[in-house]
Amino acid sequence: MRRMRVLRWLLRKYRESKKIDKHMYRDMYMKVKGNVFKNKRVLMENIHKTRLKRLGRRLCQTNLRPGGQRTRQAGKKVCKEGGSFGSGTKGEASATCSSSCGHHLSLATT
Repeated sequence: MRRMRVLRWLLRKYRESKKIDKHMYRDMYMKVKGNVFKNKRVLMENIHKTRLKRLGRRLCQTNLRPGGQRTRQAGKKVCKEGGSFGSGTKGEASATCSSSCGHHLSLATT
């Protein structure tokens, strides 16, 4: 019980200092409740790892978004056959080559 209180206190402290958002707080809180973390150090490592993963995913999405600033700076992607891929609309997550080869470029991240 003492360990659970310490971990919950740490989560509250991180949430109030804006180090984690309410969604991550809820995820970590439920993991603390389920005894996933055996001590404070393990919880802090998991928080930092999760933050880096989410930040990386967010950066990756902004870099690959069609019609974004980075996409314009990088220029259009070119197909092996010589055709170029269109940027499409803002909501579109894939593009098809303009030449007759029909190659398909998927911009979706997993």
